Amino acid sequence: MFFLDKDSPDNKSGNNIFISSIEGGKETVTSARTGRVVVQGDSQYLLLKNGQRLEGNARGNELKISEFEEYGNRIGAGAAVVAEAAPAKARSTFTLLTVPTALHLGELAWRMGLALAAVNFVLIAMWLAKRHNNWTLRSLLRRSPRAQVPAHAPTPSARATA
Repeated sequence: MFFLDKDSPDNKSGNNIFISSIEGGKETVTSARTGRVVVQGDSQYLLLKNGQRLEGNARGNELKISEFEEYGNRIGAGAAVVAEAAPAKARSTFTLLTVPTALHLGELAWRMGLALAAVNFVLIAMWLAKRHNNWTLRSLLRRSPRAQVPAHAPTPSARATA
């Protein structure tokens, strides 16, 4: 299990990292304040800083606790993996169109959905503006003093002189 509290847009670094694994009868829990992926030659390494590592066996009768300022672990093979690991949201639309994987198509759908949502908001705003202006105009005409006074009735100044 792997958990990052906050990661960077390039998916190569993060904060508050928690890693739990069970391998060969040993349970390992590693936590670190920060971490990043480093490429050296054809290998990838996860470099963790300021953390601790707990190792225990499956029976629970042995526990080893280690604190570290810096801890590295090999995780992958090379620059080709790093280039391919770039998230879909960081890729250009052209790249998403030329390599139609499920992840890329999902990102394209998201981008088109945002554009369509923007168009919908503009159309709704135009409709509301038109409706609101007509409603305001009608209510103002209904409340105006001229609309309430009959056309044949004398004005107040004409009554005072008579």
